[in-house]
Amino acid sequence: MKPLRIAMICDLVPGQAGGSYISAVRFAGLLTKKGHHVILVGAKDSRQEPLNEYKGIPMYQFFSIPVPGSNRFYFQSFPSKNTLKKLFVKEKIEIVHTMFPSYSCLMAKRAAKELNLPVVAHIHTQPENILIFLPKFLQTNFINNLILRYLVWFVRGAKQIICPSEMGKKIYNDFDSTLPIKVISNGINMEHFYTQNTPINSKEILFIGRFTAEKDPETLIKAMFEILKSVSNARLNLIGTGPLEKEMKTLVKLNKAENNINFLGKVSEEDLLKNYNSCSLFVLPSRVELEGMVVLEAMACGKPIIIANSETSASKYFVNNNGFLFEPNDYKDLRDKVLKILNDDSLRQQMGETSLKNAKEYDINKSADKLEEVYYSVL
Repeated sequence: MKPLRIAMICDLVPGQAGGSYISAVRFAGLLTKKGHHVILVGAKDSRQEPLNEYKGIPMYQFFSIPVPGSNRFYFQSFPSKNTLKKLFVKEKIEIVHTMFPSYSCLMAKRAAKELNLPVVAHIHTQPENILIFLPKFLQTNFINNLILRYLVWFVRGAKQIICPSEMGKKIYNDFDSTLPIKVISNGINMEHFYTQNTPINSKEILFIGRFTAEKDPETLIKAMFEILKSVSNARLNLIGTGPLEKEMKTLVKLNKAENNINFLGKVSEEDLLKNYNSCSLFVLPSRVELEGMVVLEAMACGKPIIIANSETSASKYFVNNNGFLFEPNDYKDLRDKVLKILNDDSLRQQMGETSLKNAKEYDINKSADKLEEVYYSVL
């Protein structure tokens, strides 16, 4: 089959660590290796020098502003429809792939329509992901349903819609059963992630994610205070940044746990892999996840996982004899589950081996093959 020319519209700012951005770049890289021509249409952080390419992939950046309340984690770019039309013509684009319900993706859809180009729409967003940035008094079921209605409106009209999990597909198809949704996992590159033996006396816990209410790192920190009462040498490493960082650090300081709870901020890819491999287990207390790429990464490094048993988290379905679920927001239940693994070396090893085995089912190369099939089908 002939190579394709694809535009991925993702509001990516180089260096962002969000799963959806990482997914777009990884897919773009794999598709490029397959011989396709992929361009990234991203956002521009005024603090960074503009780039012509990112990780070997041609990139076009447009004027952007940070999303309020996101601590400059999310950016919204503002290319015009006509600008994108000219870009698509210049790059001889055949398929437009949108990643977010954003202004840039809306303009890309309109530009694609005028050029008679098919659109593939990726769903990385649940209503709760947006709801969390609104004032507390607006965080209601009514507003949540309005957001869902907007998200469905946004992807409607795409030739194919892609969701990373069955849970996400159900959310959207329950609202509109006519939406053509295909499930394709964001996947994991098993060749990139590796396993190494964790010291038998290690009591290290790892969290990776944004410091926001939806990720709920505060519950993990409260659980850690309890864990330290019985395992004084336990350590918690938190990788990430976010609007809750200041109050989290204050909470740790008030409880005099600075020596056991470490805020590592953003880390390099090399240090990320080191942290995955040095930990005893990985915890994701997030209440909102359409898949959870960090969970797959921890599994690919052979680590037990502990996940919040939330109705809006697809990450819980990764737990299959390789960890535990705990009740959302219940730091005592989380404490108990963590201690079960920390205090049982045999169980920890068994669960880690199962994680590694389970991770192989989500090989990103299989996902890239499925995405390629979607592209050819919409043409």
